[in-house]
Amino acid sequence: GRGRTPTNTTDHQFLVMCLNRADGEILWQDVAITKKPNDSHHPDHGFASASPITNGKHVYFSFGSNGIFCYDLAGKQVWKRTDFAPVKTRAGFGEGSSMAIAGDLLVVPWDHEGDSRIEALDMKTGETKWSTPRDEPTTWSTPRIVTVAGKQQIIQSGENFSRGYDLKTGKEIWKSSGLSTRPVATPVVDGNLGIFASSRRGACLNAYHLDKEGDISEEAAWKITSKTPDCPSLLLSENRLFYISGNSGVVSCANVKNGSEIFAAQRLDGLRGIYSSPVAANGKVFITGRGGKTFVIDDAEKFNVVSKNDIGEKVDATLALVDDQIFIRGAKHLFCVQEKK
Repeated sequence: GRGRTPTNTTDHQFLVMCLNRADGEILWQDVAITKKPNDSHHPDHGFASASPITNGKHVYFSFGSNGIFCYDLAGKQVWKRTDFAPVKTRAGFGEGSSMAIAGDLLVVPWDHEGDSRIEALDMKTGETKWSTPRDEPTTWSTPRIVTVAGKQQIIQSGENFSRGYDLKTGKEIWKSSGLSTRPVATPVVDGNLGIFASSRRGACLNAYHLDKEGDISEEAAWKITSKTPDCPSLLLSENRLFYISGNSGVVSCANVKNGSEIFAAQRLDGLRGIYSSPVAANGKVFITGRGGKTFVIDDAEKFNVVSKNDIGEKVDATLALVDDQIFIRGAKHLFCVQEKK
């Protein structure tokens, strides 16, 4: 790594905002809090790396241990939590995991170089409903909520163990070793099969049945040990599992049922670095590089590049696809792409 950016010595404004989807006009914005950040951050990002999340009535913003904030859709702050203990991440690279939402709970991961944990907050009040310790160093993966055998569980990647937790109580259900250093990619699920990935200091893409209990490290349904992703998460479309090699412009596709190769290591010329995750819609897969170029390939078993598009600005965020619009968060602008009527 290139080292941290030590910008946590002065006060920062942590800003939240809402834009009009039709024309990009700012509808409202608010300084959620002004404070000295609890940690530094990597040169490639800042203190607002986590994605906001909404249940359609309220929107929830996480600045990690600097604070979690609930707003209504008109821009009024409903509650805030600014009492979290400071998080100290590996090499001072900063916080970046997003929250997950299920029912009336916000699930928040806190993996760092201290007392790691995962906990659930009441969406209406921000009150902690349960908190479960995790024997984990820093990771940047976001939890996923799944239903297995009629019960909801949280699945979370980890360097020591990936784990499943009971959503209601936070009790650990199962755990599995096998990922490499500081996983970032969010797992995906096909039925009761969970697929976890990492590539830092070892390529790992492991599938486990989630209806198990205890240590299931030796019970993998299948594994892939090359060309696995680092920052980009996995993309599952029907039986096709698309994944990036490391953070490079190389994409592969496997059958999610058994891990067998559909196509392997196809290079997307011109994409030298990828932080965003691939997304799919309308029979196409969209893969965006850090330079601002998006490759569109067929969502199919045969690799085929449909088009290439470049907004000419650095992009690290995953594209948001809504109806017939594509939203791209660049380093300096928010873009909306739509076919002309």
